[in-house]
Amino acid sequence: MSNHFPLVSVYIPTHNRSALLSRAIDSVLAQTYKNIEVLVCSDGSSDDTDEVMQAYCQEYPNITFLKNDTPQGACVARNKCINLAAGKYITGLDDDDIFHPRRIELLLANFDEKFACLCSQQYEVDLSTAMPNYLSADLTNDKEEYISLESLLYENNIGNQVFTLTERLKAINGFDEGMPAWQDYDTWVRLLEKFGDAKKIHIKCYYADIDRKRIRISISSNRFKGCQRFYNKHHSLMNLGQIKNGQVRMFIIGGTSMSGFKLFTLFNTKMFKFWIKAWLVKFGLAQ
Repeated sequence: MSNHFPLVSVYIPTHNRSALLSRAIDSVLAQTYKNIEVLVCSDGSSDDTDEVMQAYCQEYPNITFLKNDTPQGACVARNKCINLAAGKYITGLDDDDIFHPRRIELLLANFDEKFACLCSQQYEVDLSTAMPNYLSADLTNDKEEYISLESLLYENNIGNQVFTLTERLKAINGFDEGMPAWQDYDTWVRLLEKFGDAKKIHIKCYYADIDRKRIRISISSNRFKGCQRFYNKHHSLMNLGQIKNGQVRMFIIGGTSMSGFKLFTLFNTKMFKFWIKAWLVKFGLAQ
């Protein structure tokens, strides 16, 4: 296609979720914007993912299938896709989530290269029981938000996916394969550190599955280790308030103990909600 319709790459890591993967891929194939390549990487799947993807690749020339023979982690799978991506732009999709049919169209229309990346709001819904009514979705962008690195270091207010220039994601070497958790958050921090602020549109065009019966790829027993590594890795970028907030969040996650006096000294007005939750955890009223 011409420069008016640049190629967009969509990467999807997957592990033993062939049925959900098909749902995710179908939501990309249903996009109103058509110049898209889909890169799927199976992270050591032992179900029928290979057979499912063979059928997709035979029918759709814009789908590429990659695989790790043994599980190596979602970040390795993502990076395999990113390294092979040929699109001018790139975005990700988890194998248990779906796109609104106009997602790529809307992201392209709102992208501005002066920002490191673009992100959006999302619906959180149990897709196993309630498929979204696309026709009733409100796609009006009634607000734009600009996310600085300073803001991002307090909390991940970007989310789990971004839309950016492929060369930028490659320039930061994609996802850190050594992060046991918080991989998305770490990647966005590095992206903003190198390329500037992010732009967020208040359009819900991503549907995140919150089926509690399944464990998402991004959830593991290494959550605290990922949190701890994140704060150690980016400590030099942080101000005192961000460092205090990190200590509170590590306590909430459960990897550290903390006295009431210590918790009191970590009071931070900017991240009041985390501090309150920490007190609730301290007294056994939350987890």
